[in-house]
Amino acid sequence: MNGVVIRRERIQGAQTVGIGKRATKHLLRSSFNSSKNITEESTTMRKNLKFILAATVLVSCSFLHAQDKPGITVASATYGSNMNRKAAGNATAYVKSACDGKRSCQISVKDLATKIADPSPGNKKDFEFSYRCGSMRKHGHLDPEAAEKTALLSCAE
Repeated sequence: MNGVVIRRERIQGAQTVGIGKRATKHLLRSSFNSSKNITEESTTMRKNLKFILAATVLVSCSFLHAQDKPGITVASATYGSNMNRKAAGNATAYVKSACDGKRSCQISVKDLATKIADPSPGNKKDFEFSYRCGSMRKHGHLDPEAAEKTALLSCAE
C-alpha cells in the first residue's frame, strides 16, 4: 500500500513493528524488569501499535483517495462571445490561472472584465466556459449581463 512504511526490528527477543525510537527505548528498559512487567508492557505496546497502524492506514487511504479525484482543467473561457466571435478564448488564461488543479472554483465575471480587454464596449456580454474533470467534460454559460454574476466550476460529485 502506498504511503505506509512498516519497519521491523528484533530487540531482546521482542518484535516491534514501526513504533519508533521512543517505544524501542521503552521496550529495552522493560527487558530488564520482571517477566510479569514485560508481559503487561508488551500487551500495552501491542494495543498502541494497533492504534498507530490503523491511523496510518486511514491517513494513507484518505491521501490516496484525494489523489484519485481529478481537479479542474480549463479548456476555454470567453467573455462577450454573444457580441464578438473574435473574442473566443479571451478569458481562458485568466480562468486557467484561477481554477486549474482545484476541485472547485468561483469566477467573478465583474473581476474578470477588469482583467481582459472589453470585446464589445457598451454592450451586455455573456460568459462561456468549458473544462474537464478527469475524462468528464463540463460546460457553463452565463447570459448577458454576466458582469454581475459568478461562475462556479466544480469537479465535486
